[in-house]
Amino acid sequence: MGKLFTQNCLGLYDNGSLIGNNPLETFINYKLLNCSNLKFDCDSSSVVKENLEFLFGEGETTYTDTLISPQSFFTAYLRYYHEDILINDKKSKKLIVPNISMIKNEMISKGISEKNKISNSAIWSFYIKEQDIEVHESMLEFLDSVYYLSNFSSVCRGFNLGRVAKTADNFFLALDKIHLFFRSKNNGASDLELREILSSFLSEAKVYGKVYLTEKEVITEVMNWLNSFGSYKEFIEKYCFQSFLEDPYDSNSKPKELWTGLFDGTRLQPSKEEFISCIEFMTNAIKERGVKMCGIFESKNK
Repeated sequence: MGKLFTQNCLGLYDNGSLIGNNPLETFINYKLLNCSNLKFDCDSSSVVKENLEFLFGEGETTYTDTLISPQSFFTAYLRYYHEDILINDKKSKKLIVPNISMIKNEMISKGISEKNKISNSAIWSFYIKEQDIEVHESMLEFLDSVYYLSNFSSVCRGFNLGRVAKTADNFFLALDKIHLFFRSKNNGASDLELREILSSFLSEAKVYGKVYLTEKEVITEVMNWLNSFGSYKEFIEKYCFQSFLEDPYDSNSKPKELWTGLFDGTRLQPSKEEFISCIEFMTNAIKERGVKMCGIFESKNK
């Protein structure tokens, strides 16, 4: 099990056939497989679940989550550094992939995806695969690290999908609300007030467009989960989240705000000037978490 700390978990698919010549190629292979042939998400494979259960002592019904999701950062990177291969979309006022209809038809004709299963992320990946671009080394490191075991975690039912919509799938923003939850609880906040805090970053959980947990149900699940911990410090240390904090040596520290406006929701993406330092911080945070997780593994394996 220990080798998972130093290898990309995308190697779990098809005897490692997704692993490309570089992290960008591997990332694209995964996104294209995700179109219609993916039998399980990387963070919910049996191997990943077994390792997380061993590390954190969770039961067999544990739900898992990819903490730092790469897609929005990948898209932002392309818009910042490769705008020459994109076009302006008048409706969204953003840079997008050109000739989307043609790309979809090509994906269908090549058997990569069925017509009704072509995600936006797959379109970006298919298009970029055909381009000759040089990717910043920090971005390559980031795309590799997000598929290591140290970017996955055990969570409660509903947390994974419930946090996506209101946080732009940003774990740092969710963690900031969790910090506020514990701080407010310590200050005597009522259950209603605590539920309002959770409502600020949680919504209904959907699978394939169908609601399987309402927002109220998600909030109840997450509240019960958080209430099982005696403190924020206990929560942070249980899941080795110290490297995501302002002070990684103080488990009571606030989460790191990677750029101004993230935690108040006014800016859910870093600027171009902030971008590289942000992904470098996230890459290092994932790796540092891996060191702590490896320490737990070694102590349990003695």
